[in-house]
Parts: sequence; C-alpha cells; structure tokens
Amino acid sequence: MRTCVLLCSLFLTATRAFAQMPPVGRIEVFGHPESVERVRAIVADLQGRELSAEIRDRERLIAESSGVAEATIEAVCCDGGVTTLYVGVRGEGDSAPRFNASPEGAARLPGSLVALGERFDRALADAVRRGMVGDDMSAGHSMLADSGARAVQEEFIEAASAHVPRLREVLATSGDPGHRALAGQILAYAADKRAIAPDLVAAVRDPDPAVRNVAMRALWIIASYASAHPDLRVEIAPDPFVDLLHSIVWTDRNKASLVLMELSAARDRALLETLRARAFEPLLAMARWENPGHALPGLVMLGRVAGLSEEAIFAAVSEGRHQTIIEAALRLAPRPDRR
Repeated sequence: MRTCVLLCSLFLTATRAFAQMPPVGRIEVFGHPESVERVRAIVADLQGRELSAEIRDRERLIAESSGVAEATIEAVCCDGGVTTLYVGVRGEGDSAPRFNASPEGAARLPGSLVALGERFDRALADAVRRGMVGDDMSAGHSMLADSGARAVQEEFIEAASAHVPRLREVLATSGDPGHRALAGQILAYAADKRAIAPDLVAAVRDPDPAVRNVAMRALWIIASYASAHPDLRVEIAPDPFVDLLHSIVWTDRNKASLVLMELSAARDRALLETLRARAFEPLLAMARWENPGHALPGLVMLGRVAGLSEEAIFAAVSEGRHQTIIEAALRLAPRPDRR
C-alpha cells in the first residue's frame, strides 16, 4: 500500500504550468462546501480538453464569485494518462493557515548544489517517463530504483553531510524560494534525522508552497522511518500539518495528509480527537477524491477516527469499499459535518 501512496502522491506532479500535459480527466473541487456546485459549473467544460493559460482565467473567475475570497487551480499529472484539476476554494470568513513572512536573507546555495538539483530534476523526469518510480525509503529518505536518479540522490547524501550549516541557513533565511526548496530537499538526506526534523518542520510554515511541499515530503518519509526506529526519538509535532489540511493549495493537503497518516499510525487518542474535531471536513473531502492514491490518507485517518482496525481499513481500500469507511466515520463526525 505504501508503494501506491508513493506513486500517486510523490511523483505525480502538481503544477501551475501546462506544457506537455495530457487532457483533463478529472476535476475535484474542495475547500468551501457552499461553493462546490457553482465552482464545478465554471470549470466543467474543461473536462477532456488540453490545458492552457485559460485555466488562470477560470481561477480568477472563481475568485471573483460571490462569497469566495480566494481560489487556486493545480494540475496534477499523470494518473491513467490524464490530468486531474484540483480546484481549491476559500470562502469569505473561512479560516486559512498562517504562514511566515517571506525571508529576505542573502544566503544562497553554491552553484555546485544548484547544478546537482537540476541534474536530479532531469533524471527524475526521465525516470517518471519510463515508469521507473519504485522507491526505497528504509534509510529515512528517498532512494529511487532508477539508476540515474539514484546516483544523483547518492550525491545528495554526500552534499548533506558536507553542507548542513549552509543548508539550514538557506532553508530558514534565503530570499530566494528556489534555493530554500532545494536546501530542504538536500537537507533531508542528512544522516541525523532527529537533528534536521525541526528545520524541516519550521519550513512547513514557509510562504512558498514549493518549499512547504519539499519539507513535508521529507517529513513524511522521516515520520515513517521514526516509527520503525523509536530509539532515535525523532519528534514531529502534528499541529502544522493539521492546519494545512485546511489549505486551498492541493500540495499542502496532499503532503500534510501523508505526514499525519504516519503520525496517527500509533493511534494516539489525542491526535485522533484533534483530527476528528479540527480536520474532519477536509479529511472527508479527501476521502471522496476519485484518485485512489490521493484519497488514501483521508480514508485511513477517517477509519482510525472511527475506531476501525488497520486490517479492516486497508481491506476496504483494496476492495474499493471506500463508502464503508466514510459511513463509519460519519457516525462520529462533529455535528456541522453530518451530511
């Protein structure tokens, strides 16, 4: 099941650019329940069409709709040869996650690390095109099966070992979000996961969604590693990720849900109650997404909130009986979510 999550959530690309992406096969609207049908009507005719800059016009049109404060559209590629549009909507008066102010520091990564990041991007794109996206996360960071991408990741390990202070500084203070994102990506390969986890958790509040995405992707893997190695005493507080389940940025919800799925595996009662009380609606919306990999974290966490066993949850998921999990959770939903 972990492989399914990885394929569907780690290497499917969310983007606001549209070059060479397949036609739209799914449209998911999330965020402000009262606006869902109206928003669907605005984007419905994009189904089956090639992507273009017209998407940004629809985004503005949604944002200008009555009762809507903000909207985002992200194109996620490529499940089953199609693109999914995730349309996030924040209504007027809705709460939203709070992010840090944009850093303005002069710290930058050396050119050698920038070039290393560019080589990895090319190798990853090639691996995805060839379907070589198997992944080993047993060391607490991603090591791809593809030999070209894996070779660059091995250089990440060396770079992290040699540049931890600079990586930390850039991640926390650089005025360039591209450098912050790459710093977080490489820092995740440092050997001492307990030492770097606080740096990555701090980056979850970064104002740039790409930086948040990199940090949470790394923390998802570290959380899994920490669960398998409790003696390392790696601590990852859940609160920032619970907040991001209310973001209208799809990558925020996607990666935050993966981290929380790992953190809730021990079934800590306080965390499950927090998910029930503060995040039931976004988990419910996620559990209803058509893409099974994207829906999985929501289904798993709703199942845990409902008290279902892990065996029952994953049996229902594998057999496509998602509604049984949703119905069990709805019996314990906070009153506003009973629908």
